[in-house]
Amino acid sequence: MAATAVISPAEEQYLADFSRLFKGYGSLRAEAKIRLAMAILYDVNDAWDHDNIIAYPDDMPSFDEFLADIGHSLYSIRWK
Repeated sequence: MAATAVISPAEEQYLADFSRLFKGYGSLRAEAKIRLAMAILYDVNDAWDHDNIIAYPDDMPSFDEFLADIGHSLYSIRWK
C-alpha cells in the first residue's frame, strides 16, 4: 500500500486555488491568464532543483532573475 503525503492546510488551500483557476481557465481574461502562468512559473522556481539540472542556457540569467524580468513586462500589459 502506497503512503499518502501529508500536506498542511496552507498547501491544501494553495492546491485548491490552482485547481479552481484551471477549471475556469477558458473563461479567464487575458490578464488573469498571465497571472496564472506567472504563478505556475514562480511555483517551479520555488521547487527549483539546482543539483539535478542537466543543461541551462549560458546566455540566460538565473531563473528567478528571468521571472522578475518577464514578470515586470507582462504585468504591465493592460486590455480594455
